[in-house]
Amino acid sequence: MKLLPGAFGGGPLAGPSWRWRQSGRRARGGFVFLSSDDADDWGHCQGARCGSLYYNIIRKGLDLAPADASGILAVGQFFENSNATISLTGWVGNTTNITFARNASDVLSANLSNYKMLYIPSGYSDTDGGLDISLNNALISIRSRIMDFVNNRGGSLVALMQRGMGTKALGFLPIAMNFTSMEIANVSVTQVQWGFK
Repeated sequence: MKLLPGAFGGGPLAGPSWRWRQSGRRARGGFVFLSSDDADDWGHCQGARCGSLYYNIIRKGLDLAPADASGILAVGQFFENSNATISLTGWVGNTTNITFARNASDVLSANLSNYKMLYIPSGYSDTDGGLDISLNNALISIRSRIMDFVNNRGGSLVALMQRGMGTKALGFLPIAMNFTSMEIANVSVTQVQWGFK
């Protein structure tokens, strides 16, 4: 493949990300993972299920987040022993690094820059203890702070299934996302996939 002069901001290695790496400064923009799966619901991807995907997603997000921040701000109902709580604490390994924002005032008063990650569970209609409409509205009201947290601070964002939020699903993101709820049937594990268990 031949790159044309001037492509990517003046040449193949002259783009902004290359200049940031050369200067030793960290490029802007944090780790973002959005899933349309209610992975935190009972029997889905809790613990090491799903090939430890969510355990690894959480780890990667924490590893790539600002070094001077700590822990996870988790926005959801997170009732005791709910699937949302069991899933997140299972993926993280404990609750000591998690601050639970269980109501709108917790969300509105949170200083996102103190945290490595903003975690948003599946909606309450898919996972007990998940995100409810009032918490989703609170997240929407701090959309600009979330954008600053991810884009400028380099914080990580992990958000799961938003069914039940209607037209406000993922409304805390900087651009509108169309969310369509659908079931996938007749899915089976192939021989190759069995090798990854």
